[in-house]
Amino acid sequence: MAEHNSRIPKWVWITTPALVLAFIGFVLYLSSVPASQDLPSVKEQAKRAFQRENVPVAQQPEPPKMNFEFYRMLEQKKVEVPEVEVYRSTPRDASTQYEFRLQAGSFRSEQDAERMRAELLLEGLTAYRQPVEVNGNPWHRVMVGPFTDRSAMSRAQDVLASKNISAMVVRQPVVAP
Repeated sequence: MAEHNSRIPKWVWITTPALVLAFIGFVLYLSSVPASQDLPSVKEQAKRAFQRENVPVAQQPEPPKMNFEFYRMLEQKKVEVPEVEVYRSTPRDASTQYEFRLQAGSFRSEQDAERMRAELLLEGLTAYRQPVEVNGNPWHRVMVGPFTDRSAMSRAQDVLASKNISAMVVRQPVVAP
């Protein structure tokens, strides 16, 4: 192995970073010291702050008392909550029952609708095509269902979501025969 002789002595490698760090520290110290023309005003502010802290408790002004009126106002108010029919539980003996269907897609082309229906059938879902006319134009909706309970509908929605299909829930009352 060849011996490597450096032209720069080791002490230079050690002292140079130390001097640079000392210089940076000195510059930071100077930036925190106030300028000479500001020194009297800084001393005066410090003196006033020190005198404020040393005022006896009896001489200190009492802090303003907080007055929160909204506690009393809320006790006097009555909040009317509208009753929402969707959130109301239906009794077991209710005569109106609902069926749920999922609209998985709507296509102008019958072939596209049939293609999606076939894919959903392969996934194990009950799917069918529903032809409708919207503004004089024929459309083909791909529907999944019907479901009598929401849990079965949710499982079908999960299957559709795994195929990146955002389905729309359609709720229809069941007509008694």
